[in-house]
Amino acid sequence: MEESFELKTNNLTDNAKSLLHFMQKTYGNDVSDIYLGAYWVLRQETNPEKFFQAAHSFRELTNVILRKEFQIIIEQDNKQSSNNDNKQYEKISQAFLSKPHLIPLPSRTENENYIRNWLKSHKYFVKISHHSQTIDEINEDEFYQQVDNLETYLHRFLKPFITRLLEIDIFTKISQPSDEDANRLISNFTHFSNVKYFFENIDIELRLKWFKPLYNAHFFEIKHEEDEINWGLNPGFYYLPEFAKQYPSELFEIIEKNSKTRNQNLVRVFISVLEAFDENTIVSLVPTISSWIKSLSNNQSSLPHKLIQFTNLQLREERISLCLKLVKELIRINQTENRPKYSDETYISEYYYQEILNNIIPQIFKKSPVETFELLCFTLKDYESCTNSLSSDWRPSIEDTNQIFPFFNAGSSLVEIIRDLLIDYKKDEKELLNVLIIKLENFAQQAQESNIYLRIELFILSQTLELNKGKLIEILRNIDLFSIELHHEIFNVLKLIFPKLNKEIKEEFLVRIDKSTNFPRISLKQNLIVTLKRRFPKLFKTQNENRITYTNKDRKVWSEIAVYRLWHAIKNELDDKRKSKWTNFQNRFGDLDHPDFHSYHTGGYGSTSPYTYQELETLSVEEILQLYITWEPNDKQSFDLIDKEGFSNILVEHIWNNRDRYDDFFDTIIENIELSKVYLESHENVLRGKSDEKLTENDLIKLYTIIDRHFENETPEDREFINTTLRIFETSFEILTEANPIELINKNIAILLKISKIETPNISGNEETFLVSKLYSHGILNIPKLISIQVLIDYLLWINEKKLSNIYDEAIKKIHMRFEDLLNIEIDKSLLVRYLFGWYSVSLHYWDKDWFLTQFTLIFPLSSNLRKYCDMSWIGYIERNDVRKDIFEKFSNLYDRAISRMESHNFTELSIKNLGIHLVKLYVYNEIDLTDNSLLVKYYKKSNCEALSQILWFLGKNLNGFHQNNSANTKRISSLLEWRINTIVNGDNSFNCQNYTIEFGAFSLWIENGIGILDDNWLLDILIQLNEIRISTNHFFLDTKILHFLENQLLHNEEKAFQCLFLLVQNTDSIIYDHQKIADFLEKLNFNLLSNVSQSYIEKIIEIAIKNGVNSLNRFILQ
Repeated sequence: MEESFELKTNNLTDNAKSLLHFMQKTYGNDVSDIYLGAYWVLRQETNPEKFFQAAHSFRELTNVILRKEFQIIIEQDNKQSSNNDNKQYEKISQAFLSKPHLIPLPSRTENENYIRNWLKSHKYFVKISHHSQTIDEINEDEFYQQVDNLETYLHRFLKPFITRLLEIDIFTKISQPSDEDANRLISNFTHFSNVKYFFENIDIELRLKWFKPLYNAHFFEIKHEEDEINWGLNPGFYYLPEFAKQYPSELFEIIEKNSKTRNQNLVRVFISVLEAFDENTIVSLVPTISSWIKSLSNNQSSLPHKLIQFTNLQLREERISLCLKLVKELIRINQTENRPKYSDETYISEYYYQEILNNIIPQIFKKSPVETFELLCFTLKDYESCTNSLSSDWRPSIEDTNQIFPFFNAGSSLVEIIRDLLIDYKKDEKELLNVLIIKLENFAQQAQESNIYLRIELFILSQTLELNKGKLIEILRNIDLFSIELHHEIFNVLKLIFPKLNKEIKEEFLVRIDKSTNFPRISLKQNLIVTLKRRFPKLFKTQNENRITYTNKDRKVWSEIAVYRLWHAIKNELDDKRKSKWTNFQNRFGDLDHPDFHSYHTGGYGSTSPYTYQELETLSVEEILQLYITWEPNDKQSFDLIDKEGFSNILVEHIWNNRDRYDDFFDTIIENIELSKVYLESHENVLRGKSDEKLTENDLIKLYTIIDRHFENETPEDREFINTTLRIFETSFEILTEANPIELINKNIAILLKISKIETPNISGNEETFLVSKLYSHGILNIPKLISIQVLIDYLLWINEKKLSNIYDEAIKKIHMRFEDLLNIEIDKSLLVRYLFGWYSVSLHYWDKDWFLTQFTLIFPLSSNLRKYCDMSWIGYIERNDVRKDIFEKFSNLYDRAISRMESHNFTELSIKNLGIHLVKLYVYNEIDLTDNSLLVKYYKKSNCEALSQILWFLGKNLNGFHQNNSANTKRISSLLEWRINTIVNGDNSFNCQNYTIEFGAFSLWIENGIGILDDNWLLDILIQLNEIRISTNHFFLDTKILHFLENQLLHNEEKAFQCLFLLVQNTDSIIYDHQKIADFLEKLNFNLLSNVSQSYIEKIIEIAIKNGVNSLNRFILQ
């Protein structure tokens, strides 16, 4: 008869019974019976096969558990590798480690040892089950030890979570923990949550007692991985700052052992630990801090903010030498070859870099000016070696930064902060300035090719002119007066010093300036085109593309604007002879009080013509046209095309002013495309409102005759001619409306349809997306095909507005057919075209709803293989259009799809933010709600904090408009904010955004614009809630609007107002940066009329002030 379950389990150990129980609950009786069968066989003393049969059961037990837990992973692995002993360990290890919640923490090494030991047992049982040893060769002690090892691992793996916590509770009651207690406790840490549970359930005194045993048990050791930048951090490490004062040597050792960590969470903890260290200890760790900064995964890390806080703390403790060392590392230039392609030259972002320059360095400079000055100059030296050359206004060249517009430049910022610092010392610290000049000269000698130090020196000397006039004259004698790099400083110095020079020296400089030659310099706008041509050559295929070879790095071409500024600086000192030359400059550039080189860079000054307007006036029209047709530059230099463009610019003006004379040569003009282009441009300026005159219908017919002539047989190759044509089509609607020339408009549409067939650039999707988001929306990228589609849509809307559909019926059909071809993926695969149709989707809907609905799935194709086309159409739609309630139903699926794909790299930041604005408008207008599956809730859960902040800003900015439209809107807006706060209070972790400082940073707008619209008491309650949920709000300083609001609440909500003020001060750095605002606020109060609760809040605020070294509030203590 078969033994009962009770008899089978009667002789099991408590540990085995517990394990059996866990197996039954986890896997059922099928698995537990295998385990029980092994024990049942082992009890059969007379069975000679018991070890072989038991080994077979244990082997089968481990296989079954693996199959149940990791079947999918193992199947995938089996497809990729053969089943051999070397792969077996790797496979099983991978399987277990792929489930983070099962990893025994904190030591990943310890976990791998468990797996390795378990695998030994597994292999042992496989070997025994295959009778690789006889019964006499089997060592019973070894067999039972392997059974015990296997049970230990399985027990650790299967023990329920609540059981683990109950065991951890035992350790929380140990008042004097030993090293052995620590080792037993660590064996129960199978997950981060176990560690967190333990530390949260003991007070700080007991945590201090546990530190040393845990330290001795190697609890605070980490095996560093190459990819651990965002790896989770053992919660025990977050308590290290508590131990720093009592155990500084141990904490120092922990930091030293982990000095190469790239885990930013761990680094932030270590910086908090440093706050308890003495200055010498911190100085010894500066190289480690430097390595942390250099290892930032990207320059958007929040780690610099933590380091800036730490540096501010050192400043308050007067550790100036240490602060200099820290700042040196923070503002260091990134000179590594593998620095991020589109990043700044610095390791940290622009925001933090500027914060250091503007807030920290001035404080250090006051304490230690010479050392701070040396530090900044030293960093500039690195900057020079990094970029080699700088443009006049200290911007890096386009080629150096690989950006279209360099938004931030460290070198420029460093020079600016040096100049700002020195301005404060120019009057009272002349001795100091002389010391700094000597320092500058030393740096200049070390960097002989650099002009940066000379610029700063010129600035200092110009501020101390009375003492250093002789030195200034000597420098001006020995430098290139026409230097592009120094033109700004030379202009300022000459303007100051020239009137004070004697006659001989003035004449010396006048002779040098008089001999200057005016060389043209390409403008930034033209440089931009050159750069784009190099990166995307197929976008700019013109007849002259090979003639432009100039780049920003070509330093041989002088800027005539530098010469102009010299004359401008000394114009009041010029004699009659030279006045005439100055007049020539004046006529060309205008008599600007402060001519700005930047305006020249952005196209304020054009290229140079080989002929002046006055010279053209002396020639006949026939001679002028012949000169232009046969024009060749004197020498084939890189700027020859620019000279031709200069000639074109003057000729454009000349044609318009003498158009009656040129009419006689219309046949000559129309046959030459270059002359035709100039003629079109001369009239285009009037169309664009650059003249008070107006074009007549006859003028327009001439223009269209030229255009029609060059499009007669095929599309011309000259892209500039095509673009000029398109600009005329875009700007001539007013005249067309008045004249209504049917035949002319039909011809225009025919030409536009031709242009729309020009191929778009054959470039990759990523580059195309880049062009759309960065260039097209700013009007820089002029692709004829795209503009023609735009103008065709404008024609459709114009026809609709004038109710002329019946007249242009044939033209409309042709446009529709062309659009349908463009939307056919087999015919046109351009993403740029998709973007444009998305951009105009709402306009097309209102033009012809039926046609639009039939094309909707082609504009927004939803199939997975056409995903990128739908993405680009969506970006065009969401970036350009406002939400429309009447067509929302048709677009609702697209909104849902966009939310699900927000993390796609195809989506631009603007499209994601605009999606939020659309959804919140739909919510306010009661088109969608806040149910769990609604579009707005989905967006909130998936969106980043910056996008949610944009929603809060948008609602705050438009509160009044929403309220005036419908007072019910205000209630829905309030409900939205209440709902979001409740999700945070209730601990809903399904939201992507966890940084409430960023998300709610714009709430002050609600207070500014909500008074009289939103209930004051409600605003106060919300402000209190926001401060209660805000974990770290160091960016959220005390806003003047908020203080004013609190002041107005004292009459009706006194205690709440003071509670709110206390929370704001407690949660932010306001007490440090805004203490004067708080003092002004308290100054207005009558303390005798305040309640005890209000006074207690004031006392707490003053305590916080004292703790942070702010003494300006002490006077309120006695009141």
